[in-house]
Amino acid sequence: MVERRSDAAQRRMSLIPTDLGQQLFDMAPEKALKRSRRKQVSSIENPDLNSFAINQPFIFPEEYSLRYVRYTGEILFLSYPRKRKKQLPKQKPLPDISKSTSVPFRRWVKHRDIESVIRKTDHILEEQPKIKQTLLDVSQLTNDLFTNFATGQIRRDNFESYYETIYSMLKNIGLLRVVIPEKRIAVNQILKALGLDSLERFNSPASRLRLASSIIKQTTELIGVGKVVNKYDRLSLLLILEREFERYCLNEVVELSKQFLSLDPLQTNILDAANYLSLVTKIMFDHRNVKTAPYRISAFRFLFSVYGIPKEKNKVNTFILKNMFSGDTELIEDVEKIEAEKKSSTLNHSLASQLRFRERLVNGIETLEKVLDEGEANLPESYLNR
Repeated sequence: MVERRSDAAQRRMSLIPTDLGQQLFDMAPEKALKRSRRKQVSSIENPDLNSFAINQPFIFPEEYSLRYVRYTGEILFLSYPRKRKKQLPKQKPLPDISKSTSVPFRRWVKHRDIESVIRKTDHILEEQPKIKQTLLDVSQLTNDLFTNFATGQIRRDNFESYYETIYSMLKNIGLLRVVIPEKRIAVNQILKALGLDSLERFNSPASRLRLASSIIKQTTELIGVGKVVNKYDRLSLLLILEREFERYCLNEVVELSKQFLSLDPLQTNILDAANYLSLVTKIMFDHRNVKTAPYRISAFRFLFSVYGIPKEKNKVNTFILKNMFSGDTELIEDVEKIEAEKKSSTLNHSLASQLRFRERLVNGIETLEKVLDEGEANLPESYLNR
């Protein structure tokens, strides 16, 4: 005799322990923690940029997600957003998307300067308290519903009124518009818990199971919020420190250059002062010190336009000059003149040579001060101290 579907369903339900929902509910934190530790295989959204990015140097050692472009200082920032597989229709009740999953992927984004990346990390951090509070509110709502089912406050004769109330609450806090399937499933499970089962019955044990499933997903999302906060707190601090160091390098060279220009070009120790300025500049503007835009290009422009190609690390600096300023014929011509002057010992130590050096230094200071002002305008001190 073929077993009727309703009889089979009833038999399966009878095999489920009556307290299974409570067991799952109590185990939600543990299960959520295990889920959050799973490593997900993600694809690259922009493979061409990825091929370029992975060959660029790190801004910070071992921080894979932040790199800088060697010749521009632009910052490459790797994010891990989630997107849904397909557009979900808006209807009431929500469609069953229990078999739908989000598609994790990696996305490289190029930022024009370090200030914009700091703002980006701060924006992400500012969003997290709102996301966390929403999840906490929904978790409290789910807990209350679970208790009401367990204590018999939600019954066959009143569950529909609960549905309308809960639906309105979820709509008001924006959770009916979520696009990430994991969150959508959690919301869907809450609404399905307030409906009839597949046999068109009011089924309190099944409802509690759905609520337990929902709370596990909510807790997983809460753990994810904590991870995001920890990550971007760290990145924001590192980026601010990096920016301050690079600005310090430029400011130090500006101040020392102004001090040098205040000296009499005919005084006996002027060459010692020039050599000291040259030494400090080459240390400060080493290619491993000033990494990011907008400061990197300006630092190298100063270095090349004032000193030509430094003998120290000649191959590295020649390579940078040819690639960073390949289209700047005026700068390249100036560098060639400086290099020719270096080879002439008579010209190199003449008063005319010193005056030309001073003129180049004045122009170089203007370049550095301009980029420092732009950086301050993009991210004022008041923003960092807020």
